[in-house]
Amino acid sequence: MGLKKTLKRINERFMWHGIVHDTQTMIKTCNICQRANREMTTSVPELHPIPVKLPWYHIGIDFVGPITPVSTEGQRFILTISDYFSKWVEAVALPSKCASDVARALFKIFMRMGLPQVITTDQGSEFRNKLNRELMHSLGIKHRLTTAYHPQLMA
Repeated sequence: MGLKKTLKRINERFMWHGIVHDTQTMIKTCNICQRANREMTTSVPELHPIPVKLPWYHIGIDFVGPITPVSTEGQRFILTISDYFSKWVEAVALPSKCASDVARALFKIFMRMGLPQVITTDQGSEFRNKLNRELMHSLGIKHRLTTAYHPQLMA
């Protein structure tokens, strides 16, 4: 109940010298009181800006889907690519999230837009595989992964 309410209830029936001090000590050492009235403290994490130099220097990639109903062409997923500098967004409909579909779509976009220096993705298997690792390596692109369960890093 807290110190004030506990003191009020005790004062209804009892009185002694040092009642306030004794009540404070009892509340501070009571296991049940500490669990029930625990103050929730949260710390604000430190923000680290992502340095970007030019348009299409650093891009973020992620998937939306599966989407229902499936399109008439059988597309169930949307590969989204956003430029961190200009906020330009590309969206490509794909039938699956397999590595070959992702690599093919990225290659087409890179041929049209140019090569980025850095790509940030989540830790999905569609991005973390041998095919895409070799594609990034052969094109000289740094592939960075976000921390698991922190989608706000893709913003």
